[in-house]
Amino acid sequence: MVATLRVPREEVRDAYTVNQGRIHVISVVAPALAGVLYAVHSGWVLVAGLLLVLLAAVAVRGTRSPARDVTRTARPAFLIDLRDGLLYVARNPLVWTAAVGGAVLNLGINGALFTAVLALRRSGTASAEISLVESVSALGAIAGVFGAGYLLRRLRVSVITMWCGAAYAAAAVLSGFVHTALVIGLLFGIATLLLPAWNSGVFGSIAAGTPHELQGRVQGSIQLISAVLAPVPPILSGLLLASVPYGLGMAAFSAVIVAGTAAQLAGQRHQRRRESSAEPAQAQAEGP
Repeated sequence: MVATLRVPREEVRDAYTVNQGRIHVISVVAPALAGVLYAVHSGWVLVAGLLLVLLAAVAVRGTRSPARDVTRTARPAFLIDLRDGLLYVARNPLVWTAAVGGAVLNLGINGALFTAVLALRRSGTASAEISLVESVSALGAIAGVFGAGYLLRRLRVSVITMWCGAAYAAAAVLSGFVHTALVIGLLFGIATLLLPAWNSGVFGSIAAGTPHELQGRVQGSIQLISAVLAPVPPILSGLLLASVPYGLGMAAFSAVIVAGTAAQLAGQRHQRRRESSAEPAQAQAEGP
């Protein structure tokens, strides 16, 4: 048996935005703490990581008991869960383009950040200063959380997707000409201002349209698709930095960001066309 919590469909985007805010707060603290600990001794980073993972395990264990009394659904076998989730994703163009496009976007953004960090490290920049790249970037996301609701009420998700993707692509290209951690962090921080609205608009809409009994399976399938490409950015960053100039490597990841953005935009356009074609049929069925 597994416990599930229901969020009203009209509040899903807001709930998604709040959850992002919590994640981005950690993204500000973690790199800075890691940079300071690494400056003292690299072993302390591993010790701190292990302790925090154990603390998270205890915290998650403590949240399970109250949730068990909310709603109970039978848990099928793991392979059935995986099959149902992946089939739902594959049959819905908006979902699979968001999932695949999101995975490609993560590859491009993380690859650009990895490349910048490796280049800074190669030039002898202190580890505490390098941590500013991630921390300052995450500050932009926290600021974006407060404006996400406003943007989603006034702009189409496709417009937010286009502008956020363009901002990230530009940040990657411009960072190829910069060798200062703070400036690189500011460039990505500005791009990240639109990220909470983007994620809430895309994946919040997917969650709102997914049947309740498939929520966990669909979200897990989207995360699985993203995880498939997760090992690629650090490897590709190292290879590019070793074989081509720094600026050219950053431009390559900018092109990857553009490709991921285009995939999500294609799915959103397909969804709008399907909804537009369904409206006359629905009106005719309802009659005068």
